[in-house]
Amino acid sequence: MKVTLDVTDLRALVDRVKGAVVSGEKALPILRCFQLTAKNNGLTAVAQDLDGLAIQAVVPATVIDPGSICVPGKLLGDFARKMADDADCTLQLDGPRMRVLCRRGRYELPVLPAEDFPAVDGLAAGAGVHSTRMPAPELLALIGGVAYAQSKDGARHYLNGVHLHVRKEMMEEGGRVLRGVATDGHRLARVERVSSDDLAGAPPIILPRESIAEILRAMEPIGSSLVEVLWSANLFRLVTGYVTVTTKLVDGTYPNYESVIPKRNGPVMDAEVSALRAAVERVATLARKGLVRFRFQRDELVLRGVDPNTGEALDVIPAIWAGPDLEVGYNARYLLDTLGRMVGDRVQLDPGDGLGPAVLRDPTAPTALYLVMPMGDKG
Repeated sequence: MKVTLDVTDLRALVDRVKGAVVSGEKALPILRCFQLTAKNNGLTAVAQDLDGLAIQAVVPATVIDPGSICVPGKLLGDFARKMADDADCTLQLDGPRMRVLCRRGRYELPVLPAEDFPAVDGLAAGAGVHSTRMPAPELLALIGGVAYAQSKDGARHYLNGVHLHVRKEMMEEGGRVLRGVATDGHRLARVERVSSDDLAGAPPIILPRESIAEILRAMEPIGSSLVEVLWSANLFRLVTGYVTVTTKLVDGTYPNYESVIPKRNGPVMDAEVSALRAAVERVATLARKGLVRFRFQRDELVLRGVDPNTGEALDVIPAIWAGPDLEVGYNARYLLDTLGRMVGDRVQLDPGDGLGPAVLRDPTAPTALYLVMPMGDKG
């Protein structure tokens, strides 16, 4: 195998797949490697871990001698990161080593046979596999817009990810509802988009939290371009054109989250997002265990945080509230995370009677809904 490419392309190739490389001396040597394949007019790298995450990326290259080999991912990444930007480099297999040649240096890396690299699970079109193409921002909203609320609780593994499923009801603009949901039991995020007919009958899935970061990272550089999504009952695949991410799914049934979403017609507080966020941040500096007390009263919201060892914080912001005076405690971090998802200037918060979850909505994004559970003085 012999291939020449721009150093910046080699660096991009390594960066795109490094998230699936297994690290640590106890890991199998082959899983600490990239599988490199030079053919046609490109160089492809594949990496995968033991949890079912595989990433494949391709960059343009001049292929002098096609072939495939496995090289240590961390070593190749270190070399690529330190090479000068204004140079080409050549990767050339030479017996038990791969030579990396560039204008300012020559390096040699150990190699392993390409055939030793485990095959990536297939997900071709066919029975049980559903696929569609959609704008990257739509998928980013469905997954990235709710991922902050997923759980880290090992005892409830089925909450450690983002739930995607197609609903039976239709959206106002036509098409079925494609919904992304995440919850850790203290907060919940739900975002909806229009599903294409291609996903009719697709099984509900749970994307594992370990793979979500790589799925989102693969979409960040491509703007509003279309991405291809394929999923079955066992696997999910994202294809961006330059990067392909394949992941196994969380084995389990997502709970009936709809049962915890209250249906209310009571008063709703309306406030400016930036003002509320800033006030929560200020008060949280003196809030024991992050407990911020909200007092809803006419024309304003009073926020209070107390720490017996340091002091007390009190802040007041303008707000629209037509209900009776009400005081409820919330976790500052959960509120700030949720407010960070708002795309408009204002937020609507329905506290109910203060005993159940608060419902937060963004008036400019009516298909999104967020819950935050109240927090008692004992935390």
